[in-house]
Amino acid sequence: GSIRAMTQREVVSLQAAVFPEECAVSEVSMVVNCYMFFDSAPSVRTVLTHIVSRLLRFRRFAAVPDSNGNFQPVQVVPRQHVTEHSAVDEIDLLAVAAHLTDQPLPPDLPLWHFHIVANEGDGSSLVLARVHQALGDGMSLLQVLREVGEGRNGGELSVDMASVGSRRRAPRCADHALPMPCLTSTPHLRASGHGSREFGAPRYWPAGQQRYSGRRTAVFFPPLSLSYTKAVAKAADVSINEILYSSVSGMIKRYVHHRGGPSTRTEQLRVLLPVAFPEAAVGGADPWDCLSNDWTFVSCALDTSSDAASARLHANARYLSVVRDSAHVAACYQFSQEGMPALPVKQQQELHRALFEEHALVFGNIPGPSEEVFVFGQQVRALQVVFQTLIPHVFALSLNGMIYMNMVADPDVLPEVETLPNFFIQELAELGLSFGVAGDPV
Repeated sequence: GSIRAMTQREVVSLQAAVFPEECAVSEVSMVVNCYMFFDSAPSVRTVLTHIVSRLLRFRRFAAVPDSNGNFQPVQVVPRQHVTEHSAVDEIDLLAVAAHLTDQPLPPDLPLWHFHIVANEGDGSSLVLARVHQALGDGMSLLQVLREVGEGRNGGELSVDMASVGSRRRAPRCADHALPMPCLTSTPHLRASGHGSREFGAPRYWPAGQQRYSGRRTAVFFPPLSLSYTKAVAKAADVSINEILYSSVSGMIKRYVHHRGGPSTRTEQLRVLLPVAFPEAAVGGADPWDCLSNDWTFVSCALDTSSDAASARLHANARYLSVVRDSAHVAACYQFSQEGMPALPVKQQQELHRALFEEHALVFGNIPGPSEEVFVFGQQVRALQVVFQTLIPHVFALSLNGMIYMNMVADPDVLPEVETLPNFFIQELAELGLSFGVAGDPV
């Protein structure tokens, strides 16, 4: 049978037409970059075997999109999708990978590629898996990891898509009786409150930028202890997501002070939270034609003004609960599915730009497999998922007792971006001390 057609969101992402042309956002910003670190580089033959036996079961991975928004099946030549590289050490390894993330995917082939980067010195090697968002968003691509990877002794990975993301079915329009006229203007995209510009975002932490410079730096945080983070969350009576989110606020506060800004000021930023609705979580989907780009952005306040980490946590947990427990997610989702596609493309682009300009960053957090993950016959030692977009992007993924985080930003907009992970860890450690949790965050 035919492959499920692309949604309007997927068509726009394929055309790199999410933002106005003057924003200069290129097609590479529409690619999900998954860094899988191994003790040694797998062979091309091993990678090809996994592609043929596992990956190509997903129908979109064996097809190319046409101009009408449909996927057309093609005969895949797996070797065209695997490239070998080498690095002299771990620093060079990341430099090679960073260069590769800036390259567009070949438009005449299925929109994915695997880069094997062998480290000829000490340290890890990696496989960089790149998948265009026209095939699926970061959340639905967890299904690909579940099929390509396996647990110890070949067991199936425990990635429960029904409990990931929104933890519910995609909201229906009738569920909340939201009239269409109220969904065709920008205010609904923000939570109650104001955009970060209206709060006067710190000059050391720009609220947004109107042009994509073409330069992005991905900074990987030291792996965080999931057990430590859980213990802090339990002691504070909040969720792990709320701990991570609030630690970002302390990271920003420390960064602003480090850059010479005031250590205390009345400040509230706004953050974009991607909320996904994986097709598999809805039930009844073809397991090999279930990848989708089915999500929405939700706006949430971020407190950076409170003096103590514990006070920031309570404020940010409250902000998240307001968004989580309101009809706001449903409103945003309905607008992204019905309101936005009904608008002219130029107006959609202007709305996207206005939305990003009013937010300081994007924050995403996905719970991954809780056990060891094996891919290409080797254990994945670390896993990072990198997104390059118009404003800074923070992303966290848990795996086998650790939390892997990164931040992607324009180094000209955020100088000394490499200092941010340490500021995040300082905030997390302060939270631990505040609630009597012993141990090390990393």
